[in-house]
Amino acid sequence: MPWVTVSGQLLIGDEARGGEQVVVNLQRPHDLNKPRPYYNLIAATDDQGNFVLDRVPAGEGIVGRRIQLNERSWTTTASHKFNAEPGESIHGISE
Repeated sequence: MPWVTVSGQLLIGDEARGGEQVVVNLQRPHDLNKPRPYYNLIAATDDQGNFVLDRVPAGEGIVGRRIQLNERSWTTTASHKFNAEPGESIHGISE
């Protein structure tokens, strides 16, 4: 499978946010005659807000900050769309 790397530093305003979760969701077209895997890839930020997700399938996706709402649900903020070719790197998100 062709892979991309999604990395960056999570900033809220000018402040780096450590200890947060970053999520990548991939957008895939719906075709009733083909399987449609769902990818939900999560990384934690370090003390300086840096994160790296490697081995992300190439294509269209969204990267953003993951916020847990309760034990069963979460939302994503600071979402940024991307469309990456195999071998490409996507860098950075901020709120």
